[in-house]
Amino acid sequence: MNMIARSPAQLGVTQHGVAEQLYARGYRALSKGDAITAERCFGVLVVLEAREERGWVGLGAAQEQQGRLGHAAAAYRLGTGFVPGSVWLRLGLGRALLRRGRLREAERAFDEAESLTSDAALLKLIEQEREET
Repeated sequence: MNMIARSPAQLGVTQHGVAEQLYARGYRALSKGDAITAERCFGVLVVLEAREERGWVGLGAAQEQQGRLGHAAAAYRLGTGFVPGSVWLRLGLGRALLRRGRLREAERAFDEAESLTSDAALLKLIEQEREET
């Protein structure tokens, strides 16, 4: 059979598989300081699977790493619309807003993050981020 005529499913390609590859590549890039590649990977990931929390967190983190705090805050905020129960997105939002000097909004994001968890380690992390003021 001609490879061009084959569908992605016939080639064994699934949306979930592509999403996992994008996440892995984005995470590796972010870990190596290649925030531009990471941003591209995570950006495609959130288009492919908008409810994928790791994609939104990665996108925001990549933008933070580039110093694009307004874009990072927007990514975290947009992600909360798709993953409303995400502590990590609110934590990232609070951090990005705090670094932009938007203290009231940052406090609100941190408060929302705290309200979504009872995990002691996460609560400690939120408090540490809050103390960066």
